[in-house]
Amino acid sequence: MKNTCIIACLMLLPLGMRAQTLSASLGIGTGIPYWLQSRAANGANPYQIPFSSRMEVAFHPEEGPFGLVLRFQQFEVDHYETNGPVLTVSHLEATTTSLLLERKHRFVAWELGYNFGIGYVNESYDQDFFELTNRMVGYTASGFARLSLSSRLSMDVQPTFTWQGPIRGNIHRESQIGGRDLGAFVHLGIVYLIVGKHEF
Repeated sequence: MKNTCIIACLMLLPLGMRAQTLSASLGIGTGIPYWLQSRAANGANPYQIPFSSRMEVAFHPEEGPFGLVLRFQQFEVDHYETNGPVLTVSHLEATTTSLLLERKHRFVAWELGYNFGIGYVNESYDQDFFELTNRMVGYTASGFARLSLSSRLSMDVQPTFTWQGPIRGNIHRESQIGGRDLGAFVHLGIVYLIVGKHEF
């Protein structure tokens, strides 16, 4: 994912010549990757607390209400299932590559906004010697609040809602773990302005 993000930054650099702002950001957080499955477990959530990360490049033109965001979001989570005395542990990892529309508003040192779009989800499932890979479409919607730390650096908090697999994709049904579901995450991150500066 890191190499893909670097390539994306290099591809978007020519846009910086015509951009009001061009930024890159990194964030880490946690959340609920499989909300419907967790809710159906009647309080005994089989999924452990996940680790989630995101990288994104955002381009905002000089004119027009919306900018474009290329986002790479990844999470890892373990699933625990008890069948009598036997405890089965499965590991899931999903990477979503999304193209989003973003709108933002500036209030002195604060910047508030939202983004939404569609992406491609690659989900891997690993249980002992049994492995599966699911590929599906995913929708993403986020809101964010950013606080400027300097003319180019800011800190942000970003709640994100995901819907993976609404359109039929290459999803294996050998396991009822993972796959189509709703998710919610919260990321804390750092945003660096490659082109443009914050006005205080």
